[in-house]
Amino acid sequence: MFDSVQVPADSPTQNISELGMSIFEPPRGPVLAAISRNKRTVLIVAVVFAILGVAAGVVRKPTYSATTTLQVGTVNLNAPSFSGSVQGDASVATVFSRAIFASSVLDELHSKLGVSPGEAAERLSAEPIPLSPSFNIVATGATAKDAMTLANTVSRAVIAYERKAASATSPQASALLSEYDAAAQALQKAHALVQYYSTQESLQRAGAAKGGHSQSSLPSKASIQARVTEDEARTRAEAIGASYRSVTTNAAGANPSSGLISIVAEATTTTNNRKSKVELDGLVGLFAGVIIGCALAVLRERRRTERMISAEMEAGVHGSQSAA
Repeated sequence: MFDSVQVPADSPTQNISELGMSIFEPPRGPVLAAISRNKRTVLIVAVVFAILGVAAGVVRKPTYSATTTLQVGTVNLNAPSFSGSVQGDASVATVFSRAIFASSVLDELHSKLGVSPGEAAERLSAEPIPLSPSFNIVATGATAKDAMTLANTVSRAVIAYERKAASATSPQASALLSEYDAAAQALQKAHALVQYYSTQESLQRAGAAKGGHSQSSLPSKASIQARVTEDEARTRAEAIGASYRSVTTNAAGANPSSGLISIVAEATTTTNNRKSKVELDGLVGLFAGVIIGCALAVLRERRRTERMISAEMEAGVHGSQSAA
């Protein structure tokens, strides 16, 4: 009744059918075929090695890290115009952070803790805090106590080194810093006086308004003079601070030249890398298990093939003997 419809060889329907067959057909090649037929073996070996890796990470002793924070300068942080002062110069703190590897610092670590220069280079690092006159010193150790002891010892050694360097190599910087300290205190006093007069004038205006009297909103002569004094003190402090930054920046390339470094926070707690070690060892064990499992799958498939060939050969020999 109906003629059979013949589908062209290159029709879309045939292409889709061939694509589906190619997706679901077993992988080609002896290695991929062996892995496909022994997926359970590969999975079991991978899981076993991953567990062994996690166990190795748990058993291994972690490395502890302790951190101390040091600050350049000791001027009051709430002083007016602090942003323009020497404490705001983050580049100076960066230079000071390199003092952890100064010869006198390394000598003190060796004499007090028995830490050699090579060991100190491996266990110590300095991290300047961005946009800040402070920097962190990070020390590592086999125990929490070792890490904290090393961090606090090297911090005190850096402070001693900087004080010695300041008095020996840069008297100009020390003099400028003393001048800046006096100028900053004068600026604080002038700022406090301006605040006092402003508060008094506000109270007087409020009292006059409450009593129904009118009072001029213009500042008094004393208030004006206090503001002039504050502006002069601020200008002087900023000028001295700029001079100090110029001197220390020029001299710091060869030898840092300030002794005013203080510890903001000593090392009292530690962190360790046990979790990261467990995760890393587990991942390495998993990869190793996959590789070994694939190798065992290929070896198992090869032995299976050899047994099949041997069985066929034996069957052929028996068949020939029976025919004879």
